[in-house]
Amino acid sequence: NLERTAAMNYHGDGWQLGMQVQDFQTIDPTLTSAERPYKQLPQITFDATPDRRLLGVKVETSAELNHFIHSDNSLVEGSRLDVQPRFSLPVYRAAWYVDPAVSVRHTLYDLNNTASSADSSLSRTTPIASLDAGTFFERNCRWGVRGYVQTLAPRLFYLYVPDRDQDD
Repeated sequence: NLERTAAMNYHGDGWQLGMQVQDFQTIDPTLTSAERPYKQLPQITFDATPDRRLLGVKVETSAELNHFIHSDNSLVEGSRLDVQPRFSLPVYRAAWYVDPAVSVRHTLYDLNNTASSADSSLSRTTPIASLDAGTFFERNCRWGVRGYVQTLAPRLFYLYVPDRDQDD
């Protein structure tokens, strides 16, 4: 398969909007239409990370909307919306940092050509919590006649995403 992609991006002050279409040219004539890849027509992304904070809380969000189709009309097609707002309270000092964060990821599917017993509107919501902390140790050292700065930067990153049944 040869990928064919067209993309546009716009960057604002603390935000970005993008759009992409993706298609594939199948060069193997032995592949059936069901074995060919899906097309994304279009994929729209939005990311925002404003510089301003409310009471020290940093607010970020990302969203993606996809419409995917297939050349074999018997396969599942549809749209997906994925949204993830994130709230963090980062504290940075000269020799250390702590960045606790919470977010929630919500995904919606609106599908066509599903089996008669399958749901065509699916969703999932997953809470996410993380803690990122680290410190920096530096010292001057020499190797022969050259001077260097030796840096040790231990880091602790903890991520919690609860287990959810996503078989659907």
